[in-house]
Amino acid sequence: MADLTDSDLLTVMASEIHRIAKETDHAAARLPRSVFLAHSTLGKRYERLGTWSAVRARACGVSLPASPGVPAAPAVDVSGLDFDDDPDTSPGVPALPLPAVPDSHYVKGVSTLVGADGSTKIQWIKTDQEMKTQAEMLARLVEGFDGKIPAAAPVAAPDSTIPHLLALYPLGDPHLGLRNREGYGLEKGAAMLMAAVEDLVTRGPRTKRAIVANMGDYLHSDDPSNMTRRSGNPLDVDGDWFEILKVGRDVMIHLVRCALKHHEEVHVKCLVGNHDDLCSLFLTLLLSEHFRDEPRVDIDDSGAPFQWYEWGGNLLGFTHGQSCKRKDLPMVMANRQHEAWGRTTSRFWYLGHVHHTRRSEEGGTMIESFRTLAEQDLWHEAAGYVSGRELNRILLHESGGEVGRETVSAAMLERRLTAA
Repeated sequence: MADLTDSDLLTVMASEIHRIAKETDHAAARLPRSVFLAHSTLGKRYERLGTWSAVRARACGVSLPASPGVPAAPAVDVSGLDFDDDPDTSPGVPALPLPAVPDSHYVKGVSTLVGADGSTKIQWIKTDQEMKTQAEMLARLVEGFDGKIPAAAPVAAPDSTIPHLLALYPLGDPHLGLRNREGYGLEKGAAMLMAAVEDLVTRGPRTKRAIVANMGDYLHSDDPSNMTRRSGNPLDVDGDWFEILKVGRDVMIHLVRCALKHHEEVHVKCLVGNHDDLCSLFLTLLLSEHFRDEPRVDIDDSGAPFQWYEWGGNLLGFTHGQSCKRKDLPMVMANRQHEAWGRTTSRFWYLGHVHHTRRSEEGGTMIESFRTLAEQDLWHEAAGYVSGRELNRILLHESGGEVGRETVSAAMLERRLTAA
């Protein structure tokens, strides 16, 4: 299946979500296929739907539906197969019958300890959450839209703007849904983020262009397990995961509409963080579909770990910062954006992840990480982290370079929200 296009892969995923939603009688069964087929992001993320994954799915009773232009998985006798990515083909290892696994899991690997006499001593069964469960969760995201993602209502453009200035709103790791030491956080975190952007948008000059940059870790948890996907660290979460997902959706839409009232053009960047690998991608596609009829909004739906924006003498790079080393970022920009590098004189990297301010000039670029508005959970408080909490608005000039910035602190916002 290596020759499949992104659209083919998206068709498979969309069909699977439709099938599961119908089986569970979800209103999301009416989710328009265009939400997936119009974009290429998830196609790249679901390249695992290859032959071996199809064999796994068939072994676990999950049938991937046939779609136009997608060849059916070959008929394979899966009885007795070891489902590791690199199957052990050593001869003489007797297979044991697999025990029952929970309905929400599938067998992703089997490891066997074999004695000197060739007999099986111990067998480990490795499982993971079943694909259809993840699909159900993503399908439910649009349930609040009654099965159809509506186009955004028009927002009146400002009467006049400053053409030679650009406003950047870097949202440093919002972590919506994080539970603080008092045992809450979702409602307060959402209110703080909206109030901060409203304050910065109305306080500063009305520039023609604006960038709303979600720097990653927009949501504190990526699924109901309330654990980080890579390391399995437990997370302090306030409320039901699906409720957090809906709040995150509504807050991001509000932020974009707020920017539209004061800027002619709004460009949106959504970076994948280490807390919200899948939700950030699906949220990006939802935003793109919601603002499909708004010509003043541009959603970067690439899903790429590095995202770019060139304007005048400025080249901007965005990444969450959990993977690439800071010292390597200038060369990443110079190699991946070599033509834009040659056209520009002021080059910037904007990062999240670390929750504190650090600004340094390295390799012909200015690299900056940002504080977050999010409160600390119990783990970070016990670890002694003491970074301040704030949100910034950065002004860039078309000829190249930063010409100003405004800051709103968490203390200002808390006092204002308490008074209201």
